[in-house]
Amino acid sequence: MADDALLKAALRFAPTRPEEVFASLVFDGEPKTLEEMEAGIAAEAKRRYARHRH
Repeated sequence: MADDALLKAALRFAPTRPEEVFASLVFDGEPKTLEEMEAGIAAEAKRRYARHRH
């Protein structure tokens, strides 16, 4: 058994606290409308689809 190795999963990211993460979500501006959000999603989907059509 001297040749055995014990493998443990490594953390992908350093541990964080919620206030460290959620502070990056602050947005200072007018909220987007549902129509604006849907248009943005559709535009990104089209862009990604077009990128893989070559």
